[in-house]
Amino acid sequence: MIIAITVPALTTQLLDCYRGELMYKSERYYVPIHEKANLTLDEAAAYFNIGRDKIRKLTDDPDCQYVLFVGEKRLIKRRMFEKFLEGMYSI
Repeated sequence: MIIAITVPALTTQLLDCYRGELMYKSERYYVPIHEKANLTLDEAAAYFNIGRDKIRKLTDDPDCQYVLFVGEKRLIKRRMFEKFLEGMYSI
């Protein structure tokens, strides 16, 4: 019996899963995740090792300082979110 497993589109774009070496593949160039100013929910989940739903829940607050909306697209301000996490004991 052969079982087909579908791979999410994100895994084809992420080349390495190590923090600091995580790369995002673009059509023209590669940008290391640790150098990007804003991350998508999937990128932030992979980078910070936090679930996508948990990040979405954290950014639902209207006063959230580390989220940027581009239309309906939700981006995480990486440096601000890192500072937020440094001050947290648990989330």
